[in-house]
Amino acid sequence: EIIAPVFKSHHHQVAKKTDYIPQPALKLNIDNVQLTIFKGTNAHLATEVTKILIS
Repeated sequence: EIIAPVFKSHHHQVAKKTDYIPQPALKLNIDNVQLTIFKGTNAHLATEVTKILIS
């Protein structure tokens, strides 16, 4: 299953949603599961998800 990230701007409004392109910060492949962590992702959440995949 592919879960797409939902980005919300807290500091300023983005002019058009189609103009914003999420940038991957890290890509992992673990046991045929691809995990892509994007810039701006909650670091604690990303760490917990990664721990679950690795264990």
